Amino acid sequence: MIHVFNKAESLISSHKNIFNKIKNKKNVILL
Repeated sequence: MIHVFNKAESLISSHKNIFNKIKNKKNVILL
């Protein structure tokens, strides 16, 4: 159970990282 939770947690964090990268790219394009 804990393993599944950790897996979900890492998936969410990786999604956030991708989202932040996209946001950064958009900011660069806006600049």
